[in-house]
Amino acid sequence: MIRLGIIGTSLITEQFLEAALLTKKYKVSAIYSRTNERGKTFGKKYDCENIFTSYEEMAKSDLIDAVYIASPNKLHVEQSEIFLLNNKHVLCEKPITTSAKEYLSLKNLADKNNLIYMEAIMPIFTEDREIIKNAIKEISPVSLARIDFSQRSSKLDAFLSGKYFTVFDKDFCGGALMDLGVYCIYAAIDLFGEPSDVVSHSHFHNGNGVDMSGNIILKYKDFSVSLTYSKVGQSTLGSEIIGQNGSIKIDSISMYTGIHLLKGKTLQTLSPVKDRTFVMEKEALRFYDYINFYDDFSEDYKEKSDLCHKVRILIDKIRSDKNEVRCC
Repeated sequence: MIRLGIIGTSLITEQFLEAALLTKKYKVSAIYSRTNERGKTFGKKYDCENIFTSYEEMAKSDLIDAVYIASPNKLHVEQSEIFLLNNKHVLCEKPITTSAKEYLSLKNLADKNNLIYMEAIMPIFTEDREIIKNAIKEISPVSLARIDFSQRSSKLDAFLSGKYFTVFDKDFCGGALMDLGVYCIYAAIDLFGEPSDVVSHSHFHNGNGVDMSGNIILKYKDFSVSLTYSKVGQSTLGSEIIGQNGSIKIDSISMYTGIHLLKGKTLQTLSPVKDRTFVMEKEALRFYDYINFYDDFSEDYKEKSDLCHKVRILIDKIRSDKNEVRCC
């Protein structure tokens, strides 16, 4: 049983805990909140009375073995470092860091202390990942891929009316690339490897300069991959990989679910759409396995860590691209 500390009391934390507790491998042992009252209210849901208003104190306590971090993006690096320095395993929501340099620094710290440092990126821990990769072999050679995650933010109208949210604050590393585009980048590198070149184009909000949507073209030897993501509009098309011998449609690129294979006139559903709890449960189980059975899962952990690093490198390139359009 892993004694888990919690940073962040938003909906994503509740969704993760619902999945993690289903595994019977976790117990919520401590909660950090900026206010004691809010922490106690959240803790009642999980029978947890250990409330901290200082995450440094929680990191130093002997109440937890690991921490789940779901705070504003800008705080991920600082908070992860504090817990790694205090010998606690870290599962951090995306983006785990905002640069490759930060990621390598914290990964080296974790390795030095024999700790697990993992990004909570759902799809790469499911069996559906292999279903997609096997389907790609069936339709190869690939001629084109379109990967999309466009999801209208539930906070958009309030933000456009003048209300403040950290997810729309560039100084807190908010915006569409870090929130949604990261899933598209993960999928591209996971399924096709590192590109030879990248061209990006981002659309920014006039008021505060945060990116609201973006387009990225990744160039490979014989094909290209188009990535699109947006927090201002909802996509209905999903993602698609087109090959010489068929095509693959993926309904949810953020969870690798709803996978359909078209060969000739025959359309086959390889995997139905699954809910978020199912996918997050796989993520929580793998974090548990890495901590408790590292020798059995070390190669898998190293592969996922390498993938995480490659994603950070590509994000660095995209963020340094100057192709911008001011809008909204």
